[in-house]
This record gives sequence, C-alpha cells and structure tokens, in this order.
Amino acid sequence: MVKAFKEFKTYLLSLKILSLPKENKSLFLYLRVSNQVVSVVLVRKENGVQCSVYYYNRTLHDAEIIYLKVEKMALALVSA
Repeated sequence: MVKAFKEFKTYLLSLKILSLPKENKSLFLYLRVSNQVVSVVLVRKENGVQCSVYYYNRTLHDAEIIYLKVEKMALALVSA
C-alpha cells in the first residue's frame, strides 16, 4: 500500500500543470458557464494533446448569479 501511494505521488508530481505558449502556435479558449461559476481555460495542442496554458475560475455572487448565460460568458472573458 505504501509503495502504491509513493508511486502515485511521484506520478502526480511529474504532471505538468500549466505549460508555456509557443510562438506561432494556435491557442484555443474554452469557456464554461454554470449557475454559480464561470471558468476559462486557454490551451495549446502539442502532438495531439491539449496542454493548459492559463486557467481562470470565478464563483458568482449576488446579482451575478441571475445574469443571462451570454452575460456570464462576457464576464468570464473580461475577468480572465
């Protein structure tokens, strides 16, 4: 059990959380809007794998919760 935990810990530490953008490479922007949260992820593709470059997440409060989805998407873009 201890060996499995150590291997898992080593695996998690080896993962790249964020990567650097590369010059002249396309970036893709993903927006996620729910009732109470907006999220933005900027990714690039490398060898067919999407690598996160930037991540933004925000919990909506008060009047923001009743915004229309399109307004929440605009808020996510402006905030990020």
